[in-house]
Amino acid sequence: MLCQAASEMAIKVMVLDPIVNCPASSIAYDHMVGSFDDSETVHEFAKRCAVLTVEIEHVDVATMEKLEQQGVDCQPKASTIRIIQDKYLQKVHFSRHGIPLPDFMQIDDLEGAKRAGDLFGYPLMLKSRRLAYDRAWECSC
Repeated sequence: MLCQAASEMAIKVMVLDPIVNCPASSIAYDHMVGSFDDSETVHEFAKRCAVLTVEIEHVDVATMEKLEQQGVDCQPKASTIRIIQDKYLQKVHFSRHGIPLPDFMQIDDLEGAKRAGDLFGYPLMLKSRRLAYDRAWECSC
């Protein structure tokens, strides 16, 4: 979607993706094949970008922090990605800023899940704190 919107504004978008024929490659300005988990690959990719952005939060925040220290414009910032990577910390952050949320609590084990059931009732929804979706890096140049 970013590639489509950017193309309407004459913004060139390059995509980093490990899949040769990933969906974005057909509409992106350029496509670098590589892993977004490989810090060296991401650094090489970032050299070609005016702004580095991510499609989803499952990226290496430490690499983003290093890139920011080197002057790369990362949007959103690594500090924001760090919060949203952990769904529990995200809810705590939202709660501190007055954003209405359903009841929630941290659950670390089976006993914690049972306590949540006792507190909130059943049925109960448990969500993974981290790594719930796929990931990708993108940049505009």
